[in-house]
Amino acid sequence: MKSSLPALAGLCVLLAGSIGCGDATGPQFLLEVTIDGRLERSAVVDMRVRFQGLLVPDSLVQLTVEPATAVQFLSATRARLVSAESVTVRAEAEVEPGRIERGQRAVAVAVPPRIVFDLLNAGNRDIYSITLDGMDLVRLTTANGDDVDPTATGTLVVFTSFRDGNAELYSVPSSGGTAVRLTTSAQDETQPELSRDGARLAFAANASGVPRIWTANSDGSGAQAATPGFSNPAAVEASPSWAPTGAGLVFVSTTNGTSDLFTVQTGGAPSGLLTGSDTDVEPAWSPDGTRVVFASDRTGDGELFLLTIATGALVRLTNRTGDDGEPAWLPDGRIVYTVFGSGAPALRWLDPADPSAVFDIPTSGGEARRPAGIF
Repeated sequence: MKSSLPALAGLCVLLAGSIGCGDATGPQFLLEVTIDGRLERSAVVDMRVRFQGLLVPDSLVQLTVEPATAVQFLSATRARLVSAESVTVRAEAEVEPGRIERGQRAVAVAVPPRIVFDLLNAGNRDIYSITLDGMDLVRLTTANGDDVDPTATGTLVVFTSFRDGNAELYSVPSSGGTAVRLTTSAQDETQPELSRDGARLAFAANASGVPRIWTANSDGSGAQAATPGFSNPAAVEASPSWAPTGAGLVFVSTTNGTSDLFTVQTGGAPSGLLTGSDTDVEPAWSPDGTRVVFASDRTGDGELFLLTIATGALVRLTNRTGDDGEPAWLPDGRIVYTVFGSGAPALRWLDPADPSAVFDIPTSGGEARRPAGIF
């Protein structure tokens, strides 16, 4: 078999992020093995082999993995990562007629990030957690009465519950356990949002007759209005989301007659972030603090958009028939959201760096909504 690859010329290539050449206890590994894709369970990746910096044609490459059950090959160099564990990828290639060279790379395949969400199943809506690949489903609440709108840090989940008749805030450990009531009032407290450090809580409360944004400690103590004197008496405020530093919020207000996005710093006055005739809702502040994702009808049905705060630049993230909404960030910069269409609501995720690629999050039936990352 004729190869167009150049002669070896004594070059020793380091394997990307892995094992070096000239190992005194084993053969020289002269092929470079690279893996394009997320190194997490259920991800599909492309494995490529290079010799002296040049890509070896797939037809000349033979790949094996150890353990063999950790990877499912979909083609010669494309594979699904089946399990979360340490995997060694070994490559052989005929770099010139009759000459076989080898390479290998050890990688750690991680468990995908976990999210929380609410799920309607058998007539009751409860809080669950699950990994992005639809595995490791955990039911966190079981009370009669709907539990909705979860928000989470590494150890704590806060949610709205209707188990008491009206909407009250509860918390439960993210690993499961006994739910604790955080608010006790005749009004409704909804749409909770924990700060990234888990110390503060924002939510909507209708103490004045219409929902307004409030903040409190994460245990519900020290509650106070976040936007006193801001909106007109009939205006609704909703969907608070903390800045990564915990020093401010982005939220929705109808004070101008339409659903607009505003920000407010702790102790300060709100200012418009995105205002106009469009219906812009459900904002979520990015982990790096530079962007806000939100849902909008500005192109017809509900789609997701990304706003760069410093420049005002807008990027459309989704483009499909049917509504996309309820976006939330993961710590690694991915976005989870709810899709609405002809069937039951369901969950998906996308990476803003490549929003054309979307991924379903299987939830084993029911109506899944309101996903949130665990920070």
